[in-house]
Amino acid sequence: MIGLGLSVEEKADRVADRVRAGGINKVVVFCPSRHPLPLDLDVPTEHVEWEEVIRYVFFYRLLQEIDGQTLVVINECLRTPERSALHYNCLRNYLTRTTHQMVFSRFPCLESPEDFMVLVDLDTRSRWRRNTLDQVGEALQIEARDVAPGLLPIDVTTDAATRDLYRRTKRELIDGIGARDPHTIPRQLHLLGGKHKAATAARLGGLWVGRNARLKVPGLVSYDEAREPRRVLEFCHSFRDWSDYLTSSGATEVPALVSDLNVDRWYLERFQQWSEMQRDAYSAIRNHVGS
Repeated sequence: MIGLGLSVEEKADRVADRVRAGGINKVVVFCPSRHPLPLDLDVPTEHVEWEEVIRYVFFYRLLQEIDGQTLVVINECLRTPERSALHYNCLRNYLTRTTHQMVFSRFPCLESPEDFMVLVDLDTRSRWRRNTLDQVGEALQIEARDVAPGLLPIDVTTDAATRDLYRRTKRELIDGIGARDPHTIPRQLHLLGGKHKAATAARLGGLWVGRNARLKVPGLVSYDEAREPRRVLEFCHSFRDWSDYLTSSGATEVPALVSDLNVDRWYLERFQQWSEMQRDAYSAIRNHVGS
């Protein structure tokens, strides 16, 4: 089965229910260290972190130990959209040893709607590896909660000197980009409104999340550290970092400081579109399950 948008407690309940149903003598959980899944079961349970999935010391042992009475739980392992990534290939090898698997992900996709097929591959032992969702010819057992976040912008006004610096820096970055990643431009421009957003955050108080601690705002932590809902002082750039934060925090409404610099509006719209992509994916999944 595939579980989307479930809380940690709901995931643990689903695993416990499956074990109580019988036929399971061991549970192996694969998950990133950022997203642990504590379980209290009456059968032996092993947790294997995402980075350990591909290590020989785990790979060959698990291939021998996983059998037809093992439940494999894959928790929040949608880490890359590449369906043939080495980590996924190793997971597929583990899954050939059993017919019992549960695949959990807070969101159905990472960068595009097609990413959901990574989860389908894991749940179906890759029977539809070269297909899209509308070509999957079997009933999928899916439980889904639509937890796509809503963004709530908080406007921040910069000064003339900052807006002038922004224009000059943008021109310099564009002229000097050469063969470098063009995403370097918005990543660097987004930092320029930092002092104004930091002043606003300090005035409002509360808990904040940002790229790092350079702005010295009370209550501010980085995206790697955040484990509870916070207001966004500045956006991260990576969709995976964004997904990790939302998964760890459980946030479904995200207030965010947005300055009058164009790059801030670009980031706001970028993550609004990401949420809309998630909602569209949920709709497509529901339509498939109901067909």
